Amino acid sequence: MSFHIPAYDEDCRRLAKQLVTKHPQLKNGFDEIDAFVKELEGNPSLEHEGNNVRVLTTKVVDRYFGTKNEAMRCVYGEYLSYTRAADSIFTAYSLFLRDRGLEGLTEKKAGEYLTEICTFSDLRVLLWNYTDASSLFSERVCSSGILRYFVMDLKAILSESGLPRKVSLKDPFFRSARGILHNCSQNPITRQPIRELGTVSVALAYIKHSSSGIKVLMLLLLANIIDEENNRAILADKTVFTTLLTMVKTALEQRDHRSEGFSVSELIVGLTGLAKNDDNKKILTEKGAISVLMAVLQEGSDEEREKAAKCVWELAFNKQNRKIFLHDAQLMGVLRNLKQSANKHISRIANGALWATTQTEKKPPPPPPDQKEEESRISGHLMISYQWADQKTLVKVKESLRQRGYQIWMDIDNMEGSTLQAMAEAVEGASVVLVCMSERYKLSQNCRSEAEYAFNLRKPIVPLMMQRDYKPDGWLGFIKGTKLYFEFSGKYPYDQKITDLVKELGKRGQVPLDTCESSSVEKVQSVGLCSASVHSNVASWSDADVQKWLSEIGLESQCMLKNLTGQQILFLRKVLHKAPEFFYNYIKIDLRLSSLEDIMIFSEAVETLRYW
Repeated sequence: MSFHIPAYDEDCRRLAKQLVTKHPQLKNGFDEIDAFVKELEGNPSLEHEGNNVRVLTTKVVDRYFGTKNEAMRCVYGEYLSYTRAADSIFTAYSLFLRDRGLEGLTEKKAGEYLTEICTFSDLRVLLWNYTDASSLFSERVCSSGILRYFVMDLKAILSESGLPRKVSLKDPFFRSARGILHNCSQNPITRQPIRELGTVSVALAYIKHSSSGIKVLMLLLLANIIDEENNRAILADKTVFTTLLTMVKTALEQRDHRSEGFSVSELIVGLTGLAKNDDNKKILTEKGAISVLMAVLQEGSDEEREKAAKCVWELAFNKQNRKIFLHDAQLMGVLRNLKQSANKHISRIANGALWATTQTEKKPPPPPPDQKEEESRISGHLMISYQWADQKTLVKVKESLRQRGYQIWMDIDNMEGSTLQAMAEAVEGASVVLVCMSERYKLSQNCRSEAEYAFNLRKPIVPLMMQRDYKPDGWLGFIKGTKLYFEFSGKYPYDQKITDLVKELGKRGQVPLDTCESSSVEKVQSVGLCSASVHSNVASWSDADVQKWLSEIGLESQCMLKNLTGQQILFLRKVLHKAPEFFYNYIKIDLRLSSLEDIMIFSEAVETLRYW
């Protein structure tokens, strides 16, 4: 496998205990998972027909089916990821197939082992129902090696049937194999390993001359794993786009908003996945995607409108599409209305779609007349453009650079408070943009907006590689080009890489220590690079000084904040840099700052205080 996840260790046991403590009402379910794993490890060959394993597997599966509680399913999925469940299932599965000389399972082959196969069917159901409940569990399942068997299943089923159209949509082995692969492929970390199993070619074979149901199931899988190299096979059969668009229209007209079992949201997510490939963006628009998406934006539920707006945003990364969208008064009007929506998710995504649509090629602004070219190149901050999943590592990078005198802009909250306009200003004021590359980064529309804006302004870009063995392609590969990149995926010692990065950056982004005490800035849309409000002797503040400060930042009504002393506020500032995760948990839980706006204001105010 071309990705690495931590082994089961003391941390996993600690995290499992934390889950039990946090969800005492689910303890019976946790105990059943532990018993299931213990039984499977003790009896991997499933002797005595695996009856105990089957009973315990059924209990774990029924824990979700008994209540249909989605939040509970996610907790159980998380707990499974802290156990050896994935590896134990793989061992049992491998032994079963090896002892019987089997490679792929089909209904016909399974019929020969009817008594024993029931246990394995239940194990497949368990994987199917929990691989999309926890990203880490999907990674565990992928790294175990069991996914190759499900690719073999799909090959064997197709081989037995002769033609894709003869595959039954009700075939439990087809549905579970495809379902597990699809669930795991929703996690960007596992996509490359799934591709390496030959999944793309198998899925492409199914969409030829197949029923619309089978075709769409495979398209939804392909939407997650298709890469630039293999996309030409999709382009060779353009009916796939028509099929999806027709099904969205049909689903929207139905009372339950479903077509052949697929919801409007599921189908639009598939469209957006296919649109991630730049070659498909123009074709989807030509096939009438906008009229279909417009209908959803106007008639759909909040969830459906959110998905549709996200698809429009993705399509807007194509230059020709942008021109079409700009001249579509109805589309622009709907997006502007959605931007004002009380639903923050819809508002943010509509704003992103509008921003991407209205962007024109910008040229870098000339330096001020009294500023030399070299000064212009060096002045400004370092901007860290990253995807949320890599925050922990990049906070460490930020602190290392800050200690070396660099001024950093990094949106550390990722709570929808950072507007695209603030991002644009951050890029414009940057001397260098650190583009932190991974598959997650490539898939993020916010990240693409940042990176392409920096590229269009011809800002110096330094790539940081956050995903081990990841090879950027498409638009991200174009931005990376032949640039030297710095590996922060854990593949090499951190200190070595940060030293190499500092050498590459040189003086760009460094500031004199007396210019601004804190060289780290988050969310500059509310706070400038150096705060205009300078408070001296924070540690010696009186209660009145604290109240005055709270009044200045508009948080005088927050009761818990009034109890803080100057020394405590100063300590929180240090914690913000050294342990940001603790800082944000503390202010949310202990200081009871519940609203996004209050958290943003307080963290920025603490960040910009000066020590003296």
